Amino acid sequence: MIFRESIVEQAALDWLESLGYNILSGPEIAPGEPAAARIVGRAL
Repeated sequence: MIFRESIVEQAALDWLESLGYNILSGPEIAPGEPAAARIVGRAL
């Protein structure tokens, strides 16, 4: 089985949510901020 980043990320988010954490995306945390969400494929 190949582990892709998206699979590991979703598993971690599901686990944290099961512990009672609220899962939010960048734009929800910092609306209007240019760095709130990264562009897919952009070098980090």
